[in-house]
Amino acid sequence: LGMSPLITGPVLLVSPEDQDRIWPDVLAWCAVNFVEAEELRGRFFTYPNATRLNTPEGQKKLSELLRAIHGRTGRYPLEVMFDTTRKNMRGSVSDDRDVEGVIDTAMQVQKLGIAVTLIAHMGRNNTGETMGSTDWENSADTVRRYAGYVRDRSTKIEFAKVKRAKDGWFLDVSFKEHRFENGYTALVAIYGN
Repeated sequence: LGMSPLITGPVLLVSPEDQDRIWPDVLAWCAVNFVEAEELRGRFFTYPNATRLNTPEGQKKLSELLRAIHGRTGRYPLEVMFDTTRKNMRGSVSDDRDVEGVIDTAMQVQKLGIAVTLIAHMGRNNTGETMGSTDWENSADTVRRYAGYVRDRSTKIEFAKVKRAKDGWFLDVSFKEHRFENGYTALVAIYGN
C-alpha cells in the first residue's frame, strides 16, 4: 500500500467462500487504481474450491494449479493466498496435528520461491495471543493482525512478527469508495502510512 512493488508476477487466490464478491472487488480496485481489468488476465488467478492442504488430495490439487499457472505464464505465482485457512484444511485450526500438515505444505510451496499467505480468523485471549494452536504464529515469517473494520474505515494492521525486521509496528489503512452502476459499493484499500 502506498509503494510501487519491486517485483511483479502472477498471483493465485484460493477462496472457496464469497465468490460473488471477489470480482466486483477486483474491478473496484482496478477502477480506483486506473488499471484496465484486462491487464490482470494471466496475472491474477482464482480457484473457487477448497484445497485441503493437509491431505494428499488437496496437495495434488494445489500442485496441479501451480503447474497450470507455470504452463500458462512461464513461471510459478509469486504468491498464493488461502482465504480462509480453515476452509482450506481438514480438521481443526486448533489441533497441532492438523496445523502441522498445513504448515508442511506451505513450506513445500515456499521452496518453489512462492510466498504463502494463510488468512485466518483466530480468536485472541486477554493478552493478545492467538487462541488455539500456537504453531501458526511460531511457523510464520510474518504475522499481520488486522484490527478495526473496513465498513467504518478504521482498519489498522499490526506487524506482530516480521522475519529479520522490527516487530510491533502499525500501518493505518486509507480507503477509497467505488460505486458501480448497479448500486454495489466497494471500499478499496489505497494507502498505508
